[in-house]
Amino acid sequence: MKYATAQHSLIGAREQNQDRLAIVEAPRRVLLVLADGLGGYRGGDMAAETMVDTISQLFHRMREPAISNPFEFIALAIQYSHRRINNRAGKVPDDAAPRTTCVATVIQDGYAYWGHVGDSRLYHFRGGRLRSRTRDHSTRERNRGSNGPPHLLRCVGGPVRPTVEFGRETRLMPGDALLLCSDGLSNLRGDDSLGMMVVKEDLDDATEDMLLDAEASDPTGCDNMSAIVFRWEDRLTTAPPPECQPLDSIAQEQAWKLERDRRRAHSKSSADTGRPGDSPLDREIAQLEAFMRSVEEFGADSK
Repeated sequence: MKYATAQHSLIGAREQNQDRLAIVEAPRRVLLVLADGLGGYRGGDMAAETMVDTISQLFHRMREPAISNPFEFIALAIQYSHRRINNRAGKVPDDAAPRTTCVATVIQDGYAYWGHVGDSRLYHFRGGRLRSRTRDHSTRERNRGSNGPPHLLRCVGGPVRPTVEFGRETRLMPGDALLLCSDGLSNLRGDDSLGMMVVKEDLDDATEDMLLDAEASDPTGCDNMSAIVFRWEDRLTTAPPPECQPLDSIAQEQAWKLERDRRRAHSKSSADTGRPGDSPLDREIAQLEAFMRSVEEFGADSK
């Protein structure tokens, strides 16, 4: 695969940067992930870092060259991250639990798959023009024109299990650009100005300039802002995509229950045998891969 990537992050006027981002590369696939820790909750930086570290490690250590269903991978990886954030937080009141947003993309064999929770965005540009973008899970997005204070409607971490919203499987054209960013950037820059930046030849300079220009435009002091840009520089693939569909809310709820039951059964089996087993991450990877296979087998049997 031929492509270019760039990433940049600014602290803005805040005391600390609670954004986290990563690009993880494998021979046939790439992961882009960005998380924005909620500043109103203690441990927002921990939540964002746990989110990005967990999905990055799961992606990097998947054993198969290609992920059979990237949508399932994103949904299940976010579920694991949600649980790990809550476990690391320990016993805290629900209204003080660490939380984060998340947007994640898997590019594999010339196709892009993405999902998000919260108001961190993904933009898809073609020739500098917006093709699509994610819809924020916030009152600002739902009630445009309202003067009320914005509130986030979904997040990772805390007492409520996240429901991931997915984009459509997208075959990438030469020159297509994907931009992942936190709301610190999207609140200050419109679609057209962002599209003009991602077509520039030097992607590293363009990404840095995009954030610096946005920061300079806010005299009151801006939020943390971060961005990842991915540009497809290969030919249009003729390979068929894997037969997969985004998981709706019902399927995600079933995934939660099946994953929970599988985890409990594994814990009981380990206790019965008395063996320490592999590391927790190795067990999670094995469980994730086994669950994805079971979902595919169930889907095949139900057709």
